[in-house]
Amino acid sequence: MAAEPLTLPGSARAPHWSLLAASIALSLTLLNTAMMNVALPTIGTALGGGTAGLQWCANGYAIAFASLLLPAGALADGLGARRVLLLGTAIFASGAAIAALAPVLAIVILGQVVAGAGAAVITPSAIALVREAYPDPGERTRAVALTSIGMALGFGIGPVIGGILIAASGWRAVFAVNLIASMVVVGMVRIHVPPSIPRAVRVPGLLGVALGVVTLATLTFALIEGANTGWTEPLVLGAALVALTSGIGFVVLQRTGREPLLPRRLFGAREVSVVAGLGLLFNFTAYAQMFILSLYFQRQWGYTPLETALMFLPAPFGTLVAALLVGKWTARVGPRAPLALGMLGNAIAPLILIFADGNLEVVVALTGLLVAGVAGGLVVPGLNIVVAVSAPPDLVGVGTAVLNSSRQVGGVLGIAILGAIIGNGTETGSVHAALVVGSAASFVALVLAVTLVRAGPAREGEVVQARQPEPAELEVV
Repeated sequence: MAAEPLTLPGSARAPHWSLLAASIALSLTLLNTAMMNVALPTIGTALGGGTAGLQWCANGYAIAFASLLLPAGALADGLGARRVLLLGTAIFASGAAIAALAPVLAIVILGQVVAGAGAAVITPSAIALVREAYPDPGERTRAVALTSIGMALGFGIGPVIGGILIAASGWRAVFAVNLIASMVVVGMVRIHVPPSIPRAVRVPGLLGVALGVVTLATLTFALIEGANTGWTEPLVLGAALVALTSGIGFVVLQRTGREPLLPRRLFGAREVSVVAGLGLLFNFTAYAQMFILSLYFQRQWGYTPLETALMFLPAPFGTLVAALLVGKWTARVGPRAPLALGMLGNAIAPLILIFADGNLEVVVALTGLLVAGVAGGLVVPGLNIVVAVSAPPDLVGVGTAVLNSSRQVGGVLGIAILGAIIGNGTETGSVHAALVVGSAASFVALVLAVTLVRAGPAREGEVVQARQPEPAELEVV
């Protein structure tokens, strides 16, 4: 007989409140990225800073998110999911408040960094909260599926919400909505969600966290500022040297340290490393494409933020339809075909967008964005399924965190590198060149998916594990 969900006396709906609070909190972490992309040109016009400054607005959030995700999972286990979700949401809200009140672009970037740190704390604690609320494996699987669909829709409709807010009240409204929604989550959790039971867990070494942050931040700085000021500038060369040195230190520490961020057992299964690479390449294309097109539609096509947002509307519909179908398809034929088709779509979408010109430019652009949405709906769930069936059973949560971190790193690198290609002018030729580079990255991912991901369905028991995870398998770390 399944255990009863953890509830407070007199609150039979507590599990559903936990699901609702976790879903809203997780959606906010992606909604911020999606709304920011539409708001960037307006922020740049109001506060200045050029393309390089706008790249930092997007990447400051992603760097903090990617760097702190793994240690945040240990924090959620050590202090309890409810308490850490409240902490993460408060940090996220603080970042939104800082950005909303920013008088200069540098303060917006600071707000984004703080919000990214909050998002990293929210993600594992929200997933753990759902795990605690639904101890029955079947109910838990459906609950996690609902949060995944909510996150996909949040990311998809984020540009539309951002466009409406900017048209109605200006760019600061984007951050104000994040602040208000965060306060709603805090109130919901404090009133309706029961306390979590902390557990003793392994806490990753702080040196590994610090080396990861320094590596990613200095590499991003070198890429962005190198394109802006020149690749031979002493500051750019110094940042590149620091990135190389700290990166080597990070790798050595993970291989020899007593408390590595990345348990070495995790990579005994080759496919965990493969999907981490696929996730990085997928986001390299997808995140940079949204960043570039948001600037291009407004700077070159003369669209308003709302018109730009409406251009992205086909993507979430494609994502939703594909995401609803990919689970059964993967169970039947294995992960290779869905991942390969998704990567192919992610590679073709930028090439379609290059032909968005003349009388049919809107139709062509909408088609390309629909293809990109379908690709996301195939790839993202497919990557998570591979981790669930390939990683050691007690490290599935860590594997999921590695995948999410690698995807954030891919987004950082894509925006930095392709943003450097388009420069401040966002001319058509440079945008086309950036889209070609993004397409090439996904073609590389397509080759990796076809050659390194298994073709057949999972062995007996593995599909069940992926569809009905044990509690530890839903933890981010």
